[in-house]
Amino acid sequence: MEQPFTKSTNARGNDVYKGVARNATVPGSKNVTFVIEKTKSKAEAKNVYNATVAAKLKEGYKANRTNAAAYKATKAYEEVWVGNYSRLWFMCNYGQNLILHGWAFTQESYGSS
Repeated sequence: MEQPFTKSTNARGNDVYKGVARNATVPGSKNVTFVIEKTKSKAEAKNVYNATVAAKLKEGYKANRTNAAAYKATKAYEEVWVGNYSRLWFMCNYGQNLILHGWAFTQESYGSS
């Protein structure tokens, strides 16, 4: 971990965990920022997911359906979206989170413009 997870509460009143990691075994690997929001329900997780995807598309991100399908095939997520914008990469998903004991919305990002 480059930056250990910190816990905060967002405007929706949900617990949010944020950390930064890097694969130290791969020379030149990029830092990846992880943000995990524990939601109150599946419906809330889906709403946050849909709003985030819409915002990323509006920012100019292009959907990467091949990568999204590969992630979804793992069956670890209810739904997954992956997008690229220049050298930026963004992935978000929602699903059951066994560690948090409920539904969660997760986003991962890396890169520089």
